[in-house]
Amino acid sequence: MFKSKRKICPIVLNKSDNVYQQHNCIICEKKFINNEYISLPCKHIFHQKCILKWFDKKMNCPICNIKLKWAFNKKN
Repeated sequence: MFKSKRKICPIVLNKSDNVYQQHNCIICEKKFINNEYISLPCKHIFHQKCILKWFDKKMNCPICNIKLKWAFNKKN
């Protein structure tokens, strides 16, 4: 969960079949087991826990350096 000043917002990370063929998470260097990974818009994949820790420090892909930002849904 991501904490904003007003409320807690759930973070939804995508799992896509259209990804680069990586066997290990580049952050922790451990293998993906049972296809437990999430993909960024650039199609690079990571363990969810690893990429969330990464995002605490930098908002980019650790592999290709594409800049990312949190998107919030605004409700009326």
